[in-house]
Amino acid sequence: MKANYVGDIINYIPNTSHANRLNLAGYYCENEEDLCSQLKSNDKTGLIYLQSLNNSSTSVEDIYNYLSKSNLNPSPKPVFFVNACYSACMSENNKSKNMLEFFLTSLAGAYIGILGSVGSSEAIAVAEKLFQGKDEIIDIKPAEILRDLRHDAAKELQQNPKNEDWHKLFYPFMYVYFGNPLAHLRLNRKYSDGESH
Repeated sequence: MKANYVGDIINYIPNTSHANRLNLAGYYCENEEDLCSQLKSNDKTGLIYLQSLNNSSTSVEDIYNYLSKSNLNPSPKPVFFVNACYSACMSENNKSKNMLEFFLTSLAGAYIGILGSVGSSEAIAVAEKLFQGKDEIIDIKPAEILRDLRHDAAKELQQNPKNEDWHKLFYPFMYVYFGNPLAHLRLNRKYSDGESH
């Protein structure tokens, strides 16, 4: 059965300069309280984008700790993209394991995260490829696009094995998607109140 996620983009990118932000447009939350308010009140949310990379003083675990105490039960459940190192790691000794289980069972209809450590600029580059295009509507299939990014990286490595930045070609393989593989994501770059915050 196909799953569809339709609606607004809600971003929370704490303490990060604009140079290190993914520009998805949509609504930008000021803090965790603002994010909770959006999850409680906005029933048109298609994607929650959380970014906490090396230059952020607020970790994704801080965000998780706040959200897990907030009695949230969004309906419908949006896709969560947590662009943070180890945000999809399920190993028993990893501190992100409880966070990932919380998102998957309580908040997210589907989830995109990272299995290991990725540099800030490379993490943003992969996310930009995932949501590429300047159209007002983003219309993608996350599982299909991640597969294509891996295919392109493997092809590049085969064609240019002496590439000095070969290690960067492995980054697309560190992004994983939890959810219906046929899911279709249709997002409004313009926030539903008519403004891009």
